Amino acid sequence: MRILHINKFLWLSGGVERYLFDVADAFEARGHEVLYFSQADPRNRVTAQDDYFVPSVEYTDSSLAQKIGRAKTILERTLYSREVKDKLAALIRDCKPDVAHVHQLYHHLSPSVLDALTEAGVPVVQTVHDYKLICPNYRLYIPQEQEICTRCVSGDYSHCRKHKCLKESTAASALATFEMQYHKRKQFYERAVDQFICTTHFVQSQLSKSPLGNDKLTHLPLYINLDAYTPTDVHENYLCYVGRLAPEKGVLTLIRAMQSNPDTTLKIIGDGPARADCEALIAELGLRNAEVLGFLERDAMTQVLGRSSGLVIPSEWYEPCGLTAWEAHALARPVIGAKIGGIPESIKEGKSGLLFESGNAVDLAEKIAWLMAHPEESKAMGQAGYAQVHKTCDAHYEGLMEIYTEVLKH
Repeated sequence: MRILHINKFLWLSGGVERYLFDVADAFEARGHEVLYFSQADPRNRVTAQDDYFVPSVEYTDSSLAQKIGRAKTILERTLYSREVKDKLAALIRDCKPDVAHVHQLYHHLSPSVLDALTEAGVPVVQTVHDYKLICPNYRLYIPQEQEICTRCVSGDYSHCRKHKCLKESTAASALATFEMQYHKRKQFYERAVDQFICTTHFVQSQLSKSPLGNDKLTHLPLYINLDAYTPTDVHENYLCYVGRLAPEKGVLTLIRAMQSNPDTTLKIIGDGPARADCEALIAELGLRNAEVLGFLERDAMTQVLGRSSGLVIPSEWYEPCGLTAWEAHALARPVIGAKIGGIPESIKEGKSGLLFESGNAVDLAEKIAWLMAHPEESKAMGQAGYAQVHKTCDAHYEGLMEIYTEVLKH
């Protein structure tokens, strides 16, 4: 089978790209041909389709004047880009994919991608990595209000503009609102995508409340390359947090919980807008058992996580998946996770980890204390998690092949 993966980035920007590369490599190893379409970028994975890629659009680390100079391109990539459509149409004509697997398009490629695929008769599946299909800021969360929000799920996106949900900016939120309204009116995703792959039942439940309905929604957990994770018998006296440092990630609650666990160290792996807040809170509380390591590449991250006593996922928003739980399980480490969003689906309570009330530092502190006081039970949880993630990932290829085969019939 010839499979075309489409994503706005083709370098390791985050978990989406890690999944894309891992699953693409798994399919190539089984004899399938994998094609790619994305933006041109010097950091990209090198592919035979590079000449078809569209110029990259940069939103971060640029001045207002630079953004104004790119306003036409930004508007097209947000709403509908003829350039992207024509480039992809040429790739389809020359490479003739059997099926397209779409990941993230918004603000960089636009839904014109879907028109190119539809006009060429290429079946389309899309993995739902976040909530962008039902929420203009893709998080079901208002950052400045620190509030979980599902107001737009019904299809009324005007709430984004009213609450300035995107970058706390009236202009950015108004554009995001118009983008969603325009895409909904044109029915780009509804017309073109044959199956939306939901990574957790929680994500599926949220999308089922939207105008997308239930007919095209299917559940399939994500996949990681288990060969990249080697468990060790070393269990040092520290816990890890791995992920973006942002208020909704609950890292500040985790730091507060460490006050009650002075004999256990917390290693925070990641970077983001709340890094300074994390470091300031550690200093304010006088904690000697918490440190921010910053961003680490996967090999370095697994070295630290793999020698820990476990992972903590303290999210305070509707985390879609909790993929870092799988990484911990692949290293035979237990996970303490917030009982919110898709996180509980990655952790079997009392078997592969522990769950706590999201945002509750006292409850979290108690779970940390229990885990550290029961090393044998903790190791058994890690082994259970290891078996759990291997079972899930081993089934991913067959599950995805079944979805591909099904859409090819129509």
